Amino acid sequence: MRQVWTPEEDRLLAEAVAKGNLKSDQLSETPNQGPVSWHKVASHLPGRNNKDCRKRWHYSIANTIRKGTWMREEDERLREAVELYGARWSKIAEAVGTRNGDQCWKRWYDCLDPRIDKSPWTAEEDAKLLALVSQYGRNWSDIVHRHFPNRTSLAAKNRYSILRRKQEGSCS
Repeated sequence: MRQVWTPEEDRLLAEAVAKGNLKSDQLSETPNQGPVSWHKVASHLPGRNNKDCRKRWHYSIANTIRKGTWMREEDERLREAVELYGARWSKIAEAVGTRNGDQCWKRWYDCLDPRIDKSPWTAEEDAKLLALVSQYGRNWSDIVHRHFPNRTSLAAKNRYSILRRKQEGSCS
């Protein structure tokens, strides 16, 4: 069961990380401290494991991660980082500097990948999409992977919503 972090736990976490440079086999980098053993940090927080501590630190306490609309400069840094690092999303996130690996992955595969087909949907594609959803359900990634390889899951979901609204509007 998920436990909410308390202010006291946040304080203990910050103190354990501040002790810094706790070396072990399970290291990760923090921007200012260098290598941190999240196992050793977790030993200072009863009921929390290394993964809990690492995630809390990176996503909440030391968070420089932006949410919401991407800036043009972030997109440019993302393009450059993908060119440089391939699909190494933690490295890419580090290069972008304002987003985490999951955000970078999603932005790339939903918006920036040059292989994405952004052309208008054809009547044939619309009919095929409606038929596939009625046959297989709303598993967008599977539908796109098998039947619309250059479209994104998000594009298929959005297109299906538009088509459904059009159908409902014509029935009224």
